[in-house]
Amino acid sequence: MRKFIRTNLIRIGKLLGLQKFKKQYGVRVGDAQKIFDKLDSKGICYVVLRWFDELPKLNPDEDMDILVADEDFAKIKKILQRGRSEEKDFVRFDVYPAHNLTGNIASYYVPSVAEKILANRVKMDCNVWTPNKNAYFYSLCYHALFHKGFNAGIPSKFIPNPTLNAKHNFVEILGGLAAENGVQLPEMTMEAIEEHLKETGWLPPLDVYFRRSKLNEWAKLRSQELIEDTWSKNRGSVVFILRSSKVGTPIEAKLKDMIKEAGAEIVTTYTFNEEQAKIFAARTRGGDWGVKLPGSEWGGLPTYAIFARKSEPQNNIADENIPKGIVEYEWVKQIKKDIRKIANKGVAYRKQYHILHTSDNGIEAMYYKSVIEDVLKINDGEESLER
Repeated sequence: MRKFIRTNLIRIGKLLGLQKFKKQYGVRVGDAQKIFDKLDSKGICYVVLRWFDELPKLNPDEDMDILVADEDFAKIKKILQRGRSEEKDFVRFDVYPAHNLTGNIASYYVPSVAEKILANRVKMDCNVWTPNKNAYFYSLCYHALFHKGFNAGIPSKFIPNPTLNAKHNFVEILGGLAAENGVQLPEMTMEAIEEHLKETGWLPPLDVYFRRSKLNEWAKLRSQELIEDTWSKNRGSVVFILRSSKVGTPIEAKLKDMIKEAGAEIVTTYTFNEEQAKIFAARTRGGDWGVKLPGSEWGGLPTYAIFARKSEPQNNIADENIPKGIVEYEWVKQIKKDIRKIANKGVAYRKQYHILHTSDNGIEAMYYKSVIEDVLKINDGEESLER
């Protein structure tokens, strides 16, 4: 009932044009040192991700981005102040957990990257935690490519002479940080940065490009180059992935029945051992598989996969586009809705979790399939998650 009331209040607020007055988390300029001291005294594991050189002095025209450990995500919000961006002395803090705990389309940084940033944090004299200079360089490179895209103002093969970013000169800043870290890039372009992130283990999986492509034209164009030529011609292909808690249960059998009842063919199935499941999780969905949401039960790692295909009508066989984080087939949406309803029947709302995940379209299905087949070649102990 509370969820119903809250949802309808939000809808009413939007209709009345009140959403712009919604309170946000942040800090009032005059309270900055006090708040940072309190975060430190409470042992909150966080970092101010960037633009921290003048801290604890805050710029009212610059929002602050904060990365925080999952276990401290709720705690930090109890310490930060609430205000509105319209207030002249209020600076908004965008707070991101290491994993995707908020149900967004993707975590801000993939967990493997977020964990590196938090593990290598350093404290400023003013009791503010920031990335060390190495993590700062790589996280800022990631930010430029996957959060800003062409808006970062860095040259690219797609836009050789971009308009410089109005607030921050990323070319100059990254060039300086590269020199500090002894990094020599062949050129300061988005593609050269991307290649260096790949070489050093800071590059996210391909499906992060997919999910960022909705608002990031560079990620979209690179996705189109990085996918296999045949993937876009696999309309109707789907990978269903079941978490370990439901493998070998009646839910697994029911899922197969639903797929067949929808008119799809089960082409093949795959089972991961624990090590393979961890590696698959690290290489797909931004590494957010199997994460326990606050207050919920844990569904476990992705352990069982079904590759299925449903023939499309002849008038609907055009090549598919890069997926953007939304399931594109109605029959798949219905299966996900129905199987989750069955699995969570009688389970308290706060204890529910998603037991099933799927690819969004045929392109992502083929990507998952390629990762699965690669991962299944790996035996326990033969390969680390760093690959």
